[in-house]
Amino acid sequence: MKIDCKAVATIVVVGVMLLLPAPGMCGGDLWNMFESAKKKDPTLQKAEAELQVAVEDKNITFSEILPNVEAKAGINQFWHDVTGSGPSKISGQFTGHNYSVLLRQPIINGPLWANLRSSDAGVMAARDRVMVVAQDLMVKVSDAYFAVLKARSDELIAAKEKKLLNQILLQAKSFLKKGTGDIIAVYEAQARVDSAQASLIKAENDRLVTEQQLAIITGLSSIEELAELSSLVPTEPVPPSVDAWLEMAKQSHPAISQARKSLHMAEFNLLSTKRLHWPTIDFTGGYTDDKGSAFLPEVETRQWFAGVNFTMPIFSGFGTQAKVRKAKAVISEQEAVVNDSLEQVQYRTASLYLSVKNSVSFIKSLEQQKQSAEIQLKATRKGNTIGTRTIVDLLNAEQKYAASLRDLTNAYYDHLYFEILLHAAAGILDEDYLRKTNQMLSAN
Repeated sequence: MKIDCKAVATIVVVGVMLLLPAPGMCGGDLWNMFESAKKKDPTLQKAEAELQVAVEDKNITFSEILPNVEAKAGINQFWHDVTGSGPSKISGQFTGHNYSVLLRQPIINGPLWANLRSSDAGVMAARDRVMVVAQDLMVKVSDAYFAVLKARSDELIAAKEKKLLNQILLQAKSFLKKGTGDIIAVYEAQARVDSAQASLIKAENDRLVTEQQLAIITGLSSIEELAELSSLVPTEPVPPSVDAWLEMAKQSHPAISQARKSLHMAEFNLLSTKRLHWPTIDFTGGYTDDKGSAFLPEVETRQWFAGVNFTMPIFSGFGTQAKVRKAKAVISEQEAVVNDSLEQVQYRTASLYLSVKNSVSFIKSLEQQKQSAEIQLKATRKGNTIGTRTIVDLLNAEQKYAASLRDLTNAYYDHLYFEILLHAAAGILDEDYLRKTNQMLSAN
């Protein structure tokens, strides 16, 4: 670890002193990590590509409604022998040519217009999919980012805990050497130091693992410097009603919107399939020029034409009926997807609403626990100095304080993460909210 990123700072969070890496000394932050992840996340790239495909599918469908104009031209050399048209055979050769310009404009085409509406719904569903994936990526990056911050904080606390316990061990050995201590206290202190060393090794390993996970997500070669939390006032969800959050999720979540748009696609596809029985009417027109035939090789015919073509499907081998049944089955499937998405989103929103709400109370209790542990530690140190508290009492108090500090620090990061999860569950997590959270982390 670099010293500048890991330097211990004492900061005030709602009146509580915490041990955290010094803020403002690290270059990376949550927003930068998200920006890096966006550039390499394959799921987001796939969703954006699918959106482009949907847009072009719509353009292709729309092009079928517009006039279709084509030109043809050709020149050929003919050699012919004609028999049976007279007493002698007619032989000869000539050069003929032809060219034409043809126009076709659909007038009535029921399936085509239904397909256009289906492609519109497809584009909107693809946009919703991009939003879903972007929200998931914000959550994924936030989870990994906070995991690194928590792991680094745990490592700092573990290192400080080991240092303090080692000082107690030296004190116990000194007392034993002077004849005022006992060997049991030395053994106990040594055991606590050994345990703290194991905890420190585990904390270092956890930190390395979380840094590697964040590096993989963001595509960075390594994770060195990160912006840390400097201050936070835990707040309950706003609006304060779970029903308001559920309604917000129902109306705003892109996953539900995507499922509904996919249902609309299926409904328009069914409409298009049913219209396969409809007649189609096209306007056609054009110009042709043909020269040359076996009997009149020098004759050239030029003509303009315009008209209306009527096509009426009569029998398609029961294929249309099968397509209609398939389209109805797809609608049933999409209706189930909509209901499932709605249930999952509302369940997750309600759960995370409670998580955010409960984390506020939990942090308050941990703040009180940390203050009590700090007071107890000070009293135990003083008691140990005057002989009313043993080395074991001091060891217990030191470790209790370290545990309370670790729990409180992690609880603050959990609260921030729960808020991000709640906004994602309700479908309102966006880049502006992530920037707001990032400003909180980056503050000095």
